[in-house]
Amino acid sequence: MENSLFSETLKSHFQLSENAIEHLKFRIKKIRPQKGSILHWPDEICKHIYFVETGILRTFSITEQGENTLDFAVAGDFSTLTYSFLNQQKTDLGISCEGNCLLFALSYHDLMALCDDMVEFLFLYNRVLQHYLLRLTAQQYHFRTANAIQKLKYVMLQYPTLSAQFKHKHIASYLGIAPQSFTRMLKEYFSKC
Repeated sequence: MENSLFSETLKSHFQLSENAIEHLKFRIKKIRPQKGSILHWPDEICKHIYFVETGILRTFSITEQGENTLDFAVAGDFSTLTYSFLNQQKTDLGISCEGNCLLFALSYHDLMALCDDMVEFLFLYNRVLQHYLLRLTAQQYHFRTANAIQKLKYVMLQYPTLSAQFKHKHIASYLGIAPQSFTRMLKEYFSKC
């Protein structure tokens, strides 16, 4: 965990002390899932929050029409199925690895134990939730008010390497457009850059 993007993020963005990081080391697991691995299947309780050190995760749902992409997480991002994780209830969402990953995984029970042990983790917990909520709120506002081209620009600003890291059908699903429209818009986007 030392000298990792994870520990640097905790120190710089969330002001977690060295002492707290030492406590965290006993609770957190470093995992290396391979491309195509499913971290969480739909119809299960989400038991972990993940920090992406390297690699890329995709949140998805499965409907009668097929698979829908709901979110991405790249290096430096946290990822979980928020409602399921916080309430410890089943969800119809899943998380997949879209590339080989190095993740730090913290279980719900370990997080609650850390919060019971050290007040500093309650503050961290609140700051991470606040950070995630602000990100989701901005994203939701943008996606409700923007047209398809504006959505693409927003996504490309948030995730500059997304088109090289993800299948275009997943990005198109995330944007709510057909894969053919996405390919055309992407060409247009790069021709104007």
